[in-house]
Amino acid sequence: MEGSSLGDALDFLSKELIRLEEERNVHAFSMLAERQRRIREAEESGRRQVEERRRREEDEIFKQVNCSCHCYVISRAWVFYMPLKCIMLCFQMTSSAWNQ
Repeated sequence: MEGSSLGDALDFLSKELIRLEEERNVHAFSMLAERQRRIREAEESGRRQVEERRRREEDEIFKQVNCSCHCYVISRAWVFYMPLKCIMLCFQMTSSAWNQ
């Protein structure tokens, strides 16, 4: 009787050890997945901030260009007059867009 109950106790403890090890592995994998998710979210947030900053800069350049460019009609043809500042801003805006 004692041998049988000792065997049952050892069997129970063995199964409990396996269950605890599996639970520990699942927890470790979930912690790793959570860490990777946080890293991806941080990277995405950084990309989003860069995109928003670039969009604000391009909007500001567009406003400056739009305000300082003048358009004249000469003999039925449109002639655009752009100050040098305006041309430089246009160049900066297009070159930064191509570098992305």
